[in-house]
Amino acid sequence: MKFFTLVGAFRGKQRFISSMVKIPARTEFISKLRECYRFEEHKQIVVPIFKKALLFGHHTAVKEANGQYSYLQLYVNSKRLSRQISNLCASGSSSTVGLLFSNDVLAILSLWACWMSGQIAVPLNPKYLVDNLQSIASDSQMKMLMSSKEHGVLGRQLAEANQIPLLTLNHEFAHKPNHHFNLKREIFMTDNLVFFEGLLQNIFYNNANAMQLYFPQSREAQQQTYQKNFLSHNDVNHQMKDLARVWNMSCEDKILNILPSCEIYSYVATTLFPLAVGSTLQIQDPFNAHNAWNLILGINVPLKERINVLIAEPKVYEDLILEYEKMFSMNTKMRNYIKDYCCQNIRLMLCCIEKLPKDVYCKWLDITGHSVMESDFVNDFKDKVETATVEDQPLKIKDDEGKLIIKNRNVRILDSENNILFEMSGLTKKKFYTSTETVIGSLWISPYGKEDYVSTGDVVAFQNDILIFLGRCCQGK
Repeated sequence: MKFFTLVGAFRGKQRFISSMVKIPARTEFISKLRECYRFEEHKQIVVPIFKKALLFGHHTAVKEANGQYSYLQLYVNSKRLSRQISNLCASGSSSTVGLLFSNDVLAILSLWACWMSGQIAVPLNPKYLVDNLQSIASDSQMKMLMSSKEHGVLGRQLAEANQIPLLTLNHEFAHKPNHHFNLKREIFMTDNLVFFEGLLQNIFYNNANAMQLYFPQSREAQQQTYQKNFLSHNDVNHQMKDLARVWNMSCEDKILNILPSCEIYSYVATTLFPLAVGSTLQIQDPFNAHNAWNLILGINVPLKERINVLIAEPKVYEDLILEYEKMFSMNTKMRNYIKDYCCQNIRLMLCCIEKLPKDVYCKWLDITGHSVMESDFVNDFKDKVETATVEDQPLKIKDDEGKLIIKNRNVRILDSENNILFEMSGLTKKKFYTSTETVIGSLWISPYGKEDYVSTGDVVAFQNDILIFLGRCCQGK
């Protein structure tokens, strides 16, 4: 059995493709690369997230306790790691590779490396019982395992039990600089095609699985059973695009990401999608409520680096409320300042992994002025919707041209203060207010011709005549 510890050192042979066009200056090169990606996506070819990282170069991708990392660093070091994976599994073999990490940059780096090598990632939660992890490893027919140094003992135990190779990573590996990255030697373009040295072509990802996920069937730790699901690269790309679109993410966003439960099966909906558009992800692991408040309020943080989006799980919001009460319960001036600051400087707060209790939602709304939105996944129903019901009759959306038609229903989208953002009766649409091209709010429906509107409990987005279900309204519980 083979065990490896990867730090900063790695050398490998380079392979080059000649007879391609000359690489232009960096700005022109990025524009050309973006044009190539658009051309491929127009032809319905998957462009994986790690290749899009090169569009953002030295822009900061991830900040965490161990430092900060640019998009180029993530790309270069993921590629280095992918070579090691390919040596053990064979490039493009779609072998299952276990990932045992906390919510930090190493989880992102190892996931990208796994995909670069053409393998299927199997995320493992280090907080699960060993027997449960062993069951997942056996069922997935895991070919190798990667873990952080922090979880090295558990990783070795699983690797020995399954007789598979183990790669242990530490943060020195992720900090490897990218001084020697040479665009001319790494990327080649001709017409509307782009080739990456040492990587699989994009067409491979059109028919390949990206992740093999195991969802716990209950909250009981003992004798846990799991539901197995697969996510293809097409699925991952569609989810990331939908999430980035409906939450209006861009390279200007600075996101505070707090996910102490390590449920990385939800990585696409909580961590990856901002990186697809060049956002900066501030990961706090381990979670500390006092430090989190400092980050939320931008205390001792330069103006350009202050966060404007919060993504966290319910327990985090509960602990933040407790810390708030402990520190500011008797300070009315500070309480007013916090609410004003959050309303003016933070545009979006999301809850993920589990539903937010109603009392927590209401308390957080009172503290920050923000209605927390739930973001476990996005389902884009362009052909039909079988979700919201009135008198057990489903809301139906159907049209050959992809336009939105709602039969026998009046539909409203309301904001957190019950203001009407959007209204539709049959084919008649009325827009009352929207600050962006996408309308996001809670869905209310009534029988056609009546004004008896009932909340469905869903958070929805309406864009380009398509209704997108984002999750459940926290206040609807």
